[in-house]
Amino acid sequence: MASALYFHVSRNMRSTHFVLIFLLSAMIPTAANAADSDVLVSGVNEFETGMSDDGSGMTTSDPAISKIELQFNSPESRPFGALLRLKHEPDEDEVDEAYLRYQFGGKNKFAIIAGESYTPFGHFDSSLITDSMTLTVGESRLQGLKFESDRGDWTASVFASTDSSDSSSRVASGAGINFHRGKDWRGYGLGIAAISNIAIADEIHSALSSPGVNSKTVPALAAHAIYGDGTNQIIVDAVTATERFAPGELAFAGDGAQPGAWRTEVARHFQFLDKPMTVAASWQQSHEALALSLPQTRIGAGLSAELSRNASLALELLHDTAYPVSVGGSGGTYDTLTLKFALTF
Repeated sequence: MASALYFHVSRNMRSTHFVLIFLLSAMIPTAANAADSDVLVSGVNEFETGMSDDGSGMTTSDPAISKIELQFNSPESRPFGALLRLKHEPDEDEVDEAYLRYQFGGKNKFAIIAGESYTPFGHFDSSLITDSMTLTVGESRLQGLKFESDRGDWTASVFASTDSSDSSSRVASGAGINFHRGKDWRGYGLGIAAISNIAIADEIHSALSSPGVNSKTVPALAAHAIYGDGTNQIIVDAVTATERFAPGELAFAGDGAQPGAWRTEVARHFQFLDKPMTVAASWQQSHEALALSLPQTRIGAGLSAELSRNASLALELLHDTAYPVSVGGSGGTYDTLTLKFALTF
């Protein structure tokens, strides 16, 4: 992970945090130049501004830092390893991930991961600035164990959580399997994953009205397909709960919600004025995800340019259509323009 400077819509944050982490990242070894180091240190700094139009007029945000991350990691080539990632956002400071790792085997590699880490549920890579709606529905962290197997083109994982860090006592388990042949943008892949309780997903858990120990267990499925020919890439992915939440936990139109989302994204690499550039477009829809503050439909387009090895510039335009008034939404449309400038080292 590298340090970065972004522009997007965000809340304010003191610039002193940015200066501190930016200088710290510049002084310590990074993953790119410390392959033999016992500990690799890297970070990301996000500085954002933008504008949006909800039909009643244009609004803008003041430039502000929205996120700082600092990561300590051991080289992946080592059999024993650990990772610690600290994250600061305007409304919270937290340990984003913290786990121990042991891996063994030669060509067919196995790994055991214990601690707090993201579940291998869903595929959320994107060439756009804004996270996909499938990520909002499905991305989750767990405190527990993961077992991973890497057999070349095939990877498989099994995970189990015993997270009782708060009164919700989130418990979940799941598994996933992926096939991918090729690398970078050249190749194709398919994947499917299942989780026993989508209530552990970060955004869903935050939206639950009564996330107590007796909350209903709601399983979910995720699937994706990806294809690239080296110049063009297409991603199709979906995440959906397979049962409904109780109306008192997560509601939609007077009933329990069964949240889900799907996305189609296409992107193309090209050269302009000797600079590598990427143009991307996506069409996304959510299902019964009003409680997650998602639009019903999102159409997005973006353009990014690699100005140099360590600098890039990206522009994104999103057009959102809200859920209709009949189910509790506003029924309106919203446009958001985002500019991102990234510096990495």
